[in-house]
Amino acid sequence: MSRLRHQQPDPVSNPHRRRGFTVMELLVSISIAVLVMSLAGRIMVETSNAVTEGMALSEVISGGRVISDQLQRDAAQMVGPGGLTAQADPRTFALNPGRGGVLIITNQQVNATRMLRGGEEQPGQPIRSDGLYFIRANRLETSMTPASDTSLGSSLAAPYLLVSYIHAQRANNAGNLGDVGSPDELSSRWILARQATHLWERSLPSGQTRSVAELDASQRWDGLTDVARFSLHNPDSPQGSANRLLVGRSDSSARLRAGAGYAGTAADLLTFASNRLRVNPAPSMDTVSIDDIAQQHPILMAGVSGFEVAFSFSSGSDPVEWHDMNNAPPESVRSFSGRTNAQVGWVFQHDDFEGRQWPTLIRVRYRLHDHRARLSDGDDAGRMFEQIIRVVRPR
Repeated sequence: MSRLRHQQPDPVSNPHRRRGFTVMELLVSISIAVLVMSLAGRIMVETSNAVTEGMALSEVISGGRVISDQLQRDAAQMVGPGGLTAQADPRTFALNPGRGGVLIITNQQVNATRMLRGGEEQPGQPIRSDGLYFIRANRLETSMTPASDTSLGSSLAAPYLLVSYIHAQRANNAGNLGDVGSPDELSSRWILARQATHLWERSLPSGQTRSVAELDASQRWDGLTDVARFSLHNPDSPQGSANRLLVGRSDSSARLRAGAGYAGTAADLLTFASNRLRVNPAPSMDTVSIDDIAQQHPILMAGVSGFEVAFSFSSGSDPVEWHDMNNAPPESVRSFSGRTNAQVGWVFQHDDFEGRQWPTLIRVRYRLHDHRARLSDGDDAGRMFEQIIRVVRPR
């Protein structure tokens, strides 16, 4: 009797049986999958970072263009020595030293926290916080604090503006200096302000009862008014009472403040002296008052640190030599110190008939930060911008 044997099917000849992966094949497959996923993830991260940096760069470039365009518009209307502006032909313009502009440049170094690449903060670093002040002709700009006691209203426009480019002090939501800290802490949060004070030199029309502040009134420091008494046309008029201290026909007729001299008087009247202009970038939305509007209007751009102003007397054929607190100009240039929060300042006065002491060029540099502090330039966060302004002078 024969026994039946169960014959095992041949795995090679059996088409219904599949061979599995070996351990080595599985390891290779997993390694390749991990590598592909890692590369894809890296590409996604780099793409996201590039998009983010591109958006930040676009934000900073757009902000730089806003500052540059505003500076250029103001500089084009600057009233230079003898009353000259860019719109007048300097070869035929009737120079009038009694109506000349006043230019003031201040330099100040502030110890503040510098933002570095990657978001690192470095406290106690010297950062420039300069000021640029000049008088410009006004054509279309009107007072921006309507219905206020210290405004001309939208129906009136002053013939001249005192334009100030400075770092401003942040106020709290109530518009006062509260628990917001010093303006000199984190420099990447500094606000660059452009304050245009309307220099009203005529009597107010009938029915206009609004008061007009003096240039050195506290309402200007608080950012609550953009109008002040000042007359380039007639310094001895009642409307020109403020600048009778400054703009006369000559130094001998200008009524300078005792012991201050021309430069010190100009610093007291035309700059923000030992104060900072106060702005309120985030007022309470419960009730928006006229004061809130007034304190928002001077804000030109947030996130601006390292605002530097230098000047040069070089002509077109000479090498350009820049003067500032690190390279003092000739002693003949009127300067002041100790009267403002700036370490040093220079005044180019109205009655320099031929403009011999006026600069030919002004250089403005500033570092602009995106709101997330993503951009960097070398070791510092943000990007540095530079603008050269040509000063109109008699030929």
